[in-house]
Amino acid sequence: MDLTYTTTPMLEALREEVRVWLEKELPPEYEGFQWDFEEDPGRWAFMRQFWKKQGAVGWLEPTWAREYGGAEMSPRQARVLREEFGRRRAGGFAGIGASVGPAILRLGTPEQKARLLPGMAAGEIMWAEGYTEPNSGSDLASLRTRAELDGDEWVINGQKTFCTAGHHCNWVLIAARTDPDYSLRHKAISYFVSPMDVPGLELRPMYNLGDGRQNFLFFEDFRVPADNLLGGLNEGWTQIWFGMGGNPIPTYDDGDSGPETEYEPPLTGFAWVLDQLIAYCKANTRGGRRIIDDPLVQHQLAQLAIGVEIEKVILQEGGRRYGGHLNQAISKEFQPEFGQRCIEILGPLGIIQRGEWAPLAGELDRIYRRSFGNHAGGTSQVKRMVVATRVLGLAR
Repeated sequence: MDLTYTTTPMLEALREEVRVWLEKELPPEYEGFQWDFEEDPGRWAFMRQFWKKQGAVGWLEPTWAREYGGAEMSPRQARVLREEFGRRRAGGFAGIGASVGPAILRLGTPEQKARLLPGMAAGEIMWAEGYTEPNSGSDLASLRTRAELDGDEWVINGQKTFCTAGHHCNWVLIAARTDPDYSLRHKAISYFVSPMDVPGLELRPMYNLGDGRQNFLFFEDFRVPADNLLGGLNEGWTQIWFGMGGNPIPTYDDGDSGPETEYEPPLTGFAWVLDQLIAYCKANTRGGRRIIDDPLVQHQLAQLAIGVEIEKVILQEGGRRYGGHLNQAISKEFQPEFGQRCIEILGPLGIIQRGEWAPLAGELDRIYRRSFGNHAGGTSQVKRMVVATRVLGLAR
């Protein structure tokens, strides 16, 4: 696979514009914010304003149409934006809007698009997840939450769990069973959009190892207008969960004719962390020699580098059908491995959170603890099963 990246003078001008904007709007102390593992009120307050400023310039949903608050960026313009926000470790917008937005663009009615998309692009609507249930996680098709039509409203009853940061969100996407025949499984699931300030919804906190808060959601006679059904009745499994059907999402051309030159993208994510760890091992000693000169450490770093490169390649498959499942199957297993190997290299120093003795300011300890909260979307085993049966045609 060719992983050569090219840029143009116009793209580099955009890159400089983004860098200047981030330099002005994102102080270093707010870098590395992760909405699913953060509960500091001050950091949340800052990021809410940061996202609204980002939305005001069309960069929260840059590839959307301007009528919905986007910037109509081309895919490669959006790539520049992602690279620079990743380079500064600017926290991504909270909630599951990254999956809800495309679903509304494909399946939403004109009224739903006009009502919801501008608020999302402006940083004012944050989406909570109403999918997983106590006995229906990776096997989501077995969910028990019911939605029954009562006049021009759907009445929803049931329980959800693992609703990450739901207490910070103001809208929720709910997966519910809309046919009483449970044997139909995935053929009887529909999705509904709703504000969260509606009678009949209770949130109870559940805290995780990574310093974040998830929630139980209890729906009791929770009423949703009939026109808040997203997509077709009983078609939510294929249309929303697997992202199939509906109208094509528009893409935009930047009209940039070049000339193109090769460049190396900035280090982001685990690649950035690994680079910082290598620099630390080169600059510090243990047992009378540089940490980097320890053969065992060299082996561990090499394994980490291989994993980072594999993730980089797998990420390119994300746009293919079921490519996201393949990506998650690999990353869900690599995340805890990455964190564990990093801690093994640093030893007890790796769990120190702050001060002169804290390598990478405690980032590696946070990565390790947060890696056990990567259950979103199902386990890696389920993701492998999806690829095996739906892509390779293997028997169950």
